Amino acid sequence: VDQGCTGGNPLLAFHFIHRYGLVDWADYPYEGQEGTCHAENSRRPLAAVKAWGIIQPNHEKHMELAIRYIGPIAVGLNGASRSFLSYTGGVFNEPSCKNGANHALLVVGYGQEVTKDGELVRYWIARNSWGVGWGEDGYVRIKRGNGRKGDPGICGISTNPSVALGGMLLRGEADILQEEGLHLQRNFEDPVYLYCSRVGLARRSACLRLGGWLFDHRAIVIGVVGLACMILTLFTLSIDYRRRRQRYLEKREKRLRVSRTVQGENTPLLLDDANEEYPHYT
Repeated sequence: VDQGCTGGNPLLAFHFIHRYGLVDWADYPYEGQEGTCHAENSRRPLAAVKAWGIIQPNHEKHMELAIRYIGPIAVGLNGASRSFLSYTGGVFNEPSCKNGANHALLVVGYGQEVTKDGELVRYWIARNSWGVGWGEDGYVRIKRGNGRKGDPGICGISTNPSVALGGMLLRGEADILQEEGLHLQRNFEDPVYLYCSRVGLARRSACLRLGGWLFDHRAIVIGVVGLACMILTLFTLSIDYRRRRQRYLEKREKRLRVSRTVQGENTPLLLDDANEEYPHYT
């Protein structure tokens, strides 16, 4: 799902949850160390996502619409700045923070407050993964940008937002999203799930696990299948060549016998072997 201590990608997490689902803590506890995913621990999923969408980058207005009508969204931002690492509370505002994403947050809401100077400050409410000892019980409030298209936001928070789509939108909200101009780039359906559904094995974990392994290692599978097809083709051509050569030799031997019978055993042969057609491939 991720690259361990070097980060990860929420879209890969959505894909894993879509295929295997979310399980209870007792079935798949968090270990807090680098390792590999164990799909066999996801045999009793509690929830899953049907699909996921990529929100238009650098457009905080679309982020607000997605949170309002769909739910929390995953974002990436630059979490390596000293002020972010040492954040203890308040509205985080670091205009000099670079936009390169190296950390993921879950934006769960938004709000606003009036400062002592009478300034209205709007902010995002995001949940971090560093425990309740960081920030405001594990959460951070990040100042919002101007909301116009093209604004990456503080630390690049709006550069690559995405959202899980777990169900249908409420009646009327789809029209509101379309009127506001929010368009999600939906992911393609999982081909493994579609195939298992067509053969009636969508609820069989063995089909999903085997299909998932084949899909994840499709480059190796395609290479092995291609090599097997090439070997089979060469074997078939070899057999065909031997059969054609055998027929040629039998035909040649028959013509030699006929020539000996007509001319006599001691008569030189009239058959010109140099002009004899020999089977070959071009």
